[in-house]
Amino acid sequence: MSYVWRESTRGALVSGYFGLVPDSHLSRLLGVNTCPSFNSSRLELERSRVWLHVRSQTSVDEVSALARRLSFRAIALTTHPYPQDQRLRSHQRGNQMNINFRAGRFVAAAALLPACSTGPATSLDDQDAISSENAIVDVAHTDVENEAIGNCWIYATATWAESMHLSATNEAFDTSQSYWTYWDWFDKISAGTSVTSKTDAQGKVVGADLQTGGGFQLAFNLVRKYGLIAEANFVPADTTSQTSAAQDVALKAINASLFNGPLATSAARTDRKLLRDELNKAFGLSPTLVATMNTVFGESAERNFSAGSTASATGTPIVNAKNFETLSPRISRSGSAYSWRTSLSSAMNGWQEASYPSDPTARRMLQIRVQKALHARAPVGITWGVDFNGFDRRAGSPTYGAFTLPTLQAAGKAGRQGGHLTVLEDYEAILASGETLEAGVTLNKSTSKDRAKLASALLPETQIKFLRIKNSWGDDYFPTEGKAGYHDIYVDYLNGPIQWCSATDPTSCPWQITPLWAFLLPPGY
Repeated sequence: MSYVWRESTRGALVSGYFGLVPDSHLSRLLGVNTCPSFNSSRLELERSRVWLHVRSQTSVDEVSALARRLSFRAIALTTHPYPQDQRLRSHQRGNQMNINFRAGRFVAAAALLPACSTGPATSLDDQDAISSENAIVDVAHTDVENEAIGNCWIYATATWAESMHLSATNEAFDTSQSYWTYWDWFDKISAGTSVTSKTDAQGKVVGADLQTGGGFQLAFNLVRKYGLIAEANFVPADTTSQTSAAQDVALKAINASLFNGPLATSAARTDRKLLRDELNKAFGLSPTLVATMNTVFGESAERNFSAGSTASATGTPIVNAKNFETLSPRISRSGSAYSWRTSLSSAMNGWQEASYPSDPTARRMLQIRVQKALHARAPVGITWGVDFNGFDRRAGSPTYGAFTLPTLQAAGKAGRQGGHLTVLEDYEAILASGETLEAGVTLNKSTSKDRAKLASALLPETQIKFLRIKNSWGDDYFPTEGKAGYHDIYVDYLNGPIQWCSATDPTSCPWQITPLWAFLLPPGY
């Protein structure tokens, strides 16, 4: 499933620090008809040009007639083969015709359709990015990876950015999560935050513990300041495995340095050059890469890409977020929906977190907003609480590899817990008629039957059964059948409530919480 939609309301912002492992901070967060002749697939506003992609069977005369009806002048007619890549894997292949109409100003996508539509006008994100008989597809995603140290928020941000870049360029860019982890530790340690003490059963301090948790907004700040880099250019060994051994090794090395090594004192931790030297050694960075980072940011990272700073990545493999291309849906203030081709920097400014409300009606309205974004193929982010006793590991179970409330209740107690950030792939819904729209099943919106199903999926009476996430636990961790690396979270679990335990004493579980905290949604959704 996927599909069509738009709405202009937004939810409130939830902020905080989240990681796969328990974090004491968590306890404080309780908290369509298309034109029949042309079967147009995408109307994209780009400066003053409006691009319309149509099926190759459409004749030039038909295109010219459309141009006249729209009072536009067709200034370019070309055909080209559509690329065959991962994003288009479920599409009909073939030639596409690009028709470029020049308008005197920006034109709302919906305004183009009444001239040739026999039904209600639809707005831009109703028009799929590729014209085909089977135009409803999954969110574009890159390969699954496996976090090693509880920095799920960095992995979620990477897959979010990679998805939009894949949609924009057809390039599966492999972002280095280790690079962002490096700079996260640099910022935290130099600011004197996120370093705690490890104690034994007798309360004796036996080590230092750098907290690796974070959230989408913290990740966005890192990307704004330091940009991004391909995995192969930062820790090349990370490209050969889903799990970054370098991050695990680096965390142990930095914790040792913080406990009784060069970074053991507060004064040492504010020595930014010394701190970078320790991080360079901990991650095993090559002298060439260190020199490159010094050139861009300075030995003490006195420069960055934020406004007012002077860092320049020209001629290096480091990419300023302003130069990283993305494509995502967006709804304007006037209600027009369109495909938003922009930089990662602008995307981070536009996407917003919406908190999950307590009222059932308000919850359903937020679910509908999420459905709409998924229908437009947006990589919606989700922030939620993990209790591993709610994870079904029973071979042969119909909910194997999923989080469900009955599974947690059957365990009789809380398990290992922590906040988690991931990105959505799909959902499964039960319509008011009782029919189930199954996750992973593509619907054909060119047929009236499937259009009716899609419309029904977005009604208040529809019940969302589960959300399917692209996870960061590797593809061999109790995988969903046919979707290695993906897991289902049942809404009964997400609605809770569930018992939530103390991070310092897992046997003390005084709180009842709703495990679903927030969604990250594109502008206007």
